[in-house]
Amino acid sequence: MSDSPEDEIRVLIADDQPLMSGALRVLVDSAPGMRCVGLVADGVEAVEAVEATRVDVVLMDMQMPRMDGVEATRRIAASRPDTRVLAVTTFSSEDYLVPALRAGAAGYLLKDAPAEQIADAVHRAVAGRPALTPDVAERLLGRTTGATAASALSAREIELLELIARGDTCLLY
Repeated sequence: MSDSPEDEIRVLIADDQPLMSGALRVLVDSAPGMRCVGLVADGVEAVEAVEATRVDVVLMDMQMPRMDGVEATRRIAASRPDTRVLAVTTFSSEDYLVPALRAGAAGYLLKDAPAEQIADAVHRAVAGRPALTPDVAERLLGRTTGATAASALSAREIELLELIARGDTCLLY
């Protein structure tokens, strides 16, 4: 990737917490090859922003006013399939994870993830590779909590999560 603005990954940040959206903006703008193209505070604004400008990746909070991140992800995935959505949330619960992935999210990250992991997830999403942190995949599969959400997933979804949990970088789609 060259240093020209046309080649930069264009990232929209959708989060209703100003401190978090500001921190994500600093992360994106300081990462090589990325540029923040906007900050929005709810799902309605996220959908409108994606419709109005070229966005490669949306860092999408799952809990926001007016329209939550799952519904916004669903709408963006339907109208702009080339725009990747990464769910970024404080919740590792399958109550958020499974709906986000089913809505079309290209990945699921926790807000306490290291900056490098979030930047890497953006690059992975643009390349068409899943961006699910191994700890989230393991939690979903019940390896760290003893509980499992696997019964809510198809056999293929379980297979993909197991590959991700092992850190497999092959194209899974």
